[in-house]
Amino acid sequence: MPVGSQVTECRPNGRELTIRTVGPVARVLADPFGWLEDEVIVDLSATRFSAPDGLVALTAAISAAVNIGTTLRVRCPRDAGCNRYLGAAGVIQHWSRLGVSLEGSSGVEDCAPSASSTVLPLTAITSDNDVRDVKLRVTELIERLLGSGDAEWERRRRAFSSAVHEMSTNVIRHTGKTGFVLAQKYRNRGERRDFVGFAVGDAGPGIPATLRTSHKWLGESSDHQVLDRMLQDGLSRGEGGMGYQVVQRFTGQHAGHFALRSGDGSLTLARGQVTPTVSALGWTWPGTVVSGSVTCPQ
Repeated sequence: MPVGSQVTECRPNGRELTIRTVGPVARVLADPFGWLEDEVIVDLSATRFSAPDGLVALTAAISAAVNIGTTLRVRCPRDAGCNRYLGAAGVIQHWSRLGVSLEGSSGVEDCAPSASSTVLPLTAITSDNDVRDVKLRVTELIERLLGSGDAEWERRRRAFSSAVHEMSTNVIRHTGKTGFVLAQKYRNRGERRDFVGFAVGDAGPGIPATLRTSHKWLGESSDHQVLDRMLQDGLSRGEGGMGYQVVQRFTGQHAGHFALRSGDGSLTLARGQVTPTVSALGWTWPGTVVSGSVTCPQ
C-alpha cells in the first residue's frame, strides 16, 4: 500500500458474528464517505461462529459499501470449521462475486453452497426474474427446515415463509436494491428441541425512510419511533403485506426471538417477552435486517 494511503480496519465485537456483534463493522461500512478511503478491511480472523443474522447483516452492509465504490478486503476466519461454514452458507462466494478481496478463504469461493436439509444458503434476490425463480425454492426450504406439525402449525408456518419471501423481495419493488435471505437449523441439546435461526436483509434506504414517503405524518418522528409505529399500527411501505408483523408474531408464538435493525432504530423481542424493546442506535444502519429464531414442533 503506498505511503499516505488511508486504510480502515473493523471487526465484530467478539468471536461470534451475530446481529449484536456486527455493529462496529456495519457502522464503518455505512459511512457515506467510505469511498474516499483506499481500502476498508473487515477482519473476521478471530471469528469462531457465524449466525444467519450476523452473516446477512454483514453481507447487506458490504453490498451497500460496494454500491458506493468502497474498496473492500475481508480477512476470513482462521477457524477452519467457521471458514467452511461461510462457504456452505454461500456467503464467501457472494462476497467474491461482489468483487471483495478475500484473504484466507482457502479456495472456498470456488465451492458450491451446501445442499444439506438443515441450511437455506444465502440467497440474493436482485431482479424481478430472480424473485419469481427463487420464491418456490425459498418457501419450500424454509418450510422443510421448520418441519411439520398440527394444522395450526402448518397454517402459521405457511404465513411465516410467505412473509420471509415478501420481506426479501420488498426492497426490489421499492428501490431496485438487493434482498438477502439465509436460514439454519440448530439443535438445543439442553431442551432436546430443534430451532431455526433466520435472517432477511437488504442494502436499501431503510424502513424509516420509505415509511415516511408512504406516511407523510411520520415526518417528525425519529427512526426508532417509526419502527415502533410500524409494528404497533401495522404500517406498510405500500405494495405488499405486513411481513414484519407476521414474523414477529410467529417467533413470539413459538419460543423464539425477533430483532429488527433499520435506520437509527432497533427493535428486539427476547424469548418470552411480549412487547418489543425499542431503542436508538446512535448511527444509521445500512439497509434493513430482520432476524430471529423459531422453535420447531417435537
